[in-house]
Amino acid sequence: DLLKLASTPLPFPLVQMGRTFLFIWTFTIPFALVGIIEELYSVLIFVFFLTYGFIGLEFVSMKLLHPFGDSKNDLDLNGMGQATIIGI
Repeated sequence: DLLKLASTPLPFPLVQMGRTFLFIWTFTIPFALVGIIEELYSVLIFVFFLTYGFIGLEFVSMKLLHPFGDSKNDLDLNGMGQATIIGI
């Protein structure tokens, strides 16, 4: 059951709507903050770090979409299996 759950992809419209919302929100947040924060440079710095964080979360979610494989960031299933066998 867990393998079936892990191999079920997210629906494409859900992913597309999430990315669209992230894109729109990232590019409209400066206009909302200009009225709240008077200094333009403070707004730019705040928006830069906020955008960096959200885009970073998007890239992490893309990596977590396929956690099993052979790249260095994927889960080491062989190592986990060997550790389980040794532990038993």
